Amino acid sequence: MRCWAVGSPVLPPISLPFSPIIPSPNGASSSSSRGFPNAEDSSYITEPPFPSFKWRLLIAYDGTRYAGWQYQRSPPTIQCLIEEALIGATKLERKDLHLVGASRTDKGVHAWGQVAHFVTPFNYDSLESVHAALNGLLPVDIRVREMSPAAPDFHARFSTLSKVYHYKIYNGTIMDPFQRCYTYHCVYKLNYAAMKEAANYFVGKHDFSAFTNAAHNNRVVNPVKVIFRFDVIEMGALVQLEVEGSGFLYRQVRNMVGLLVQIGKEALPPEVVPKILASRDRKELAKYASGVPPQGLCLVSINYKEDHLKLPSDCPGTSLGEGEGRRREETMKKLRWAMDGFWDLDVSTSRTLDGSASPVPSPFHLLPLGLSRGVRLSRAKQIDFMQSFMVAPFVPSYSPSHGFSLQRVFSIPFSDSGSITLLGQFNLQKFMSSLMKTGSGEMGQSFSSFIQCIGRHLYQRSLYAVGISADILLPPDDSLMISFDGYGDSDIVRTKAVFHRKFLHHDLTMEALSPGLFMDKSGRYWDVPSSLVVDLGSAASDSGLSYHLSMHQNTGFPSPLGSEPTHSAPFCLFPGLSAKAAFAFKKNFEIWRSNAKKLKMVQPYDIFLSTPHVSLSAIIGAVATSYFGDDLVRSAAQGSLAEFKGFYMQTSRIRSTIFADLFTSISFSAQYGMFQKKYLDLTRFSACMDFHSGSKFLSGSMLLIDDLSNSRHPKTEAVKATLPNARFSIQQQIAGPVSFRADSGVAIDLNKAGWDLLRVDEPTFALEYALQVLGSAKAIAWYSPKHREFMVELRFYET
Repeated sequence: MRCWAVGSPVLPPISLPFSPIIPSPNGASSSSSRGFPNAEDSSYITEPPFPSFKWRLLIAYDGTRYAGWQYQRSPPTIQCLIEEALIGATKLERKDLHLVGASRTDKGVHAWGQVAHFVTPFNYDSLESVHAALNGLLPVDIRVREMSPAAPDFHARFSTLSKVYHYKIYNGTIMDPFQRCYTYHCVYKLNYAAMKEAANYFVGKHDFSAFTNAAHNNRVVNPVKVIFRFDVIEMGALVQLEVEGSGFLYRQVRNMVGLLVQIGKEALPPEVVPKILASRDRKELAKYASGVPPQGLCLVSINYKEDHLKLPSDCPGTSLGEGEGRRREETMKKLRWAMDGFWDLDVSTSRTLDGSASPVPSPFHLLPLGLSRGVRLSRAKQIDFMQSFMVAPFVPSYSPSHGFSLQRVFSIPFSDSGSITLLGQFNLQKFMSSLMKTGSGEMGQSFSSFIQCIGRHLYQRSLYAVGISADILLPPDDSLMISFDGYGDSDIVRTKAVFHRKFLHHDLTMEALSPGLFMDKSGRYWDVPSSLVVDLGSAASDSGLSYHLSMHQNTGFPSPLGSEPTHSAPFCLFPGLSAKAAFAFKKNFEIWRSNAKKLKMVQPYDIFLSTPHVSLSAIIGAVATSYFGDDLVRSAAQGSLAEFKGFYMQTSRIRSTIFADLFTSISFSAQYGMFQKKYLDLTRFSACMDFHSGSKFLSGSMLLIDDLSNSRHPKTEAVKATLPNARFSIQQQIAGPVSFRADSGVAIDLNKAGWDLLRVDEPTFALEYALQVLGSAKAIAWYSPKHREFMVELRFYET
């Protein structure tokens, strides 16, 4: 039997230590039981007398349609539906599952970090399939985010150290209809300073008898709880109240928030809080305030005892699900960590509504491949998220071609698996410039004349750009995205269609662009009239073998974008067909990793940046490209043969030119701090040295050895051939979730001496705001001085 198994064939059944009079935090969902044990509540069933294996679930749900967590069939509850899904996935009876949830949320309460455990009499070698089956059996508003083995001592409810709840209040005159199911609407202007002062009175160890439900007031076994923090955070029209505590009584959070709202309305002074706490009487609270509605409350996360989370090495791996286990194409593209691979170099750009361009290799290099990356969060979805959850009604961007612009989206869901998004862009800079050029005579002397003048300027078609996109999820693991982008100052309509299929060990992506936007090594943008890519790549992994196979078809000749100076286009963008293949092996080396314990009950701002370390990684691989096409394409490819140092072959029968070469990359990463404290708790440095052409490096090295062995001064060309493409990145926390980041290449000019020979190449600067509640996600505002582009993006590392 594996050592994470629960129970033993020689031991009697172990009764769970539940007390029948402990009310559920923030409300039991069963109107009949109100948190008391009954025949329908599996939480009070003893653990199985047979040998079993325990499993942990991390669950998110929209509680709008449900009667809370606690088991009952009508109306349905979260626990009921999860048990039904477990019965379907495991083929066990309900009484054998022993499902226990960490928090019995009330009707209408949401959760992002609910935790539950269940047991099975058998083991799983892999959790991916059962995880996928659970989500396939659950409704779309309930998701199992993560499934993992659990230690024998782990208990979803009694192993907890703390729980974190958020309550959102929309403090505007007119309620945002998209927020109505997730926020409480308060039309009165709240005094946030008074609310913050009052919230501080809750922090510490107190008897919260006055803040529990009146029906339970005399039956609470231990009403003393510890509140570790209670923050009131302003986010425009939204105010978010974040509370973390050792535990909560029935409806305690909603009753505390209800009192803070009254204090925010200035109906009560903040000093009323300790008075009510001292009374330990629910009737005392009822004199001043009542609880707020449930829809604004969300269970965000639960922290557990570390020794109850430890697992032996032979456990099956944690399943992170579809969105969780996908490759990290959601990693920033413009501001990337230097550890990214050769084919992960997509470029973010503010020159198009889509917000992205594909890179092309320089004439004598075969990398980057310029392949499709599969599913990424579309620009429209990013803006939609920022509007809905970050109180950003308009998202700014800047590019030389469009000036300073504002973007906004309108999303229309048409089914559970798809939505249509309308993305609009307004050129504010061009509008203001046009308005400033207008003479006072044209504006007129009256207010109505001024309004008419503004209306005429707003009527200019060139101020606007509009994009329409449809995102469709196709079962079981497919997705389809179609978009059309039109620009008022141009007749070009950009069309894009991306189909993505996720297999167990590889991903298939088909992408069609008309026209397709590409960026060459010098930073110039090119439009290709029509481009079609089919890409088959191995699923992402931190180490080991990976591959990419692709076919790329271009139709029509490339043209520079906008007013770009005229240069010869890269021949790989000429009309014709190309086939590409790349294989690489990656190995990670951990030089040092901190063993220091993280701050207890403090969630890192980004869980991927929470461990101080020094590490190294190396990639070595081979790439081959074959160009098929007319005489122009083949002659352009053949023209590069004189300077290409790798393997090449020409075949006249099939009219193709084949290039092949080796490549390697060495990456270094060092981090100080755990990104948990408020200030200066994260300093991260990364560097990457890419050798795009192994044959060129070997040829240059041989020439250098020959020159040095014969006491000759090394040739400049030989030294250049051995130099890598180097990039550096540094990130520094400023305060809280905000950090500054700089990313730049470094070029060496051998014609200069001293420090002058080093040149900063294509620097990019950014401010990042970590979205702590999502585990690892960030909003980024970056600026590229070379391209004179500014953009605000949203990037996820879903965990």
